[in-house]
Amino acid sequence: MVVGLFLTGRPAAGTPQPPSIRILKATVDRAANTVDVRLRICFSSGPRALIEVSERRTVRGVEKASNHWIPRAVEPTRIYPFSCHAGWRMNWLLKPDLRGPGTYAATIRVRDAYGRWTPRVAFSVTSP
Repeated sequence: MVVGLFLTGRPAAGTPQPPSIRILKATVDRAANTVDVRLRICFSSGPRALIEVSERRTVRGVEKASNHWIPRAVEPTRIYPFSCHAGWRMNWLLKPDLRGPGTYAATIRVRDAYGRWTPRVAFSVTSP
């Protein structure tokens, strides 16, 4: 099941729009041990912008493994105007301890160039 959150609203005059993120599609290929996520991200990219990913695997409600990582910065040199990107794609290999039966869950959030975080969005997949 894929769960997404998308924030809307207008900022006060003179302030940049708040960042937002929504999961469009998430797939976990247990045979290939890969995760592929398509996102819609709205933010101002720049030196402080980044994406944060937290993963975990549970079996019968007991956490067996977890991982937290941050990919490289989106734009290291200057701040770009607020824009939305509907085709943002992330994919990664599952670490060995995150593979196997149970529920694999991941949360993703984005920080914009001004240091503001989006709420976390999550998806999970359960297998026998």
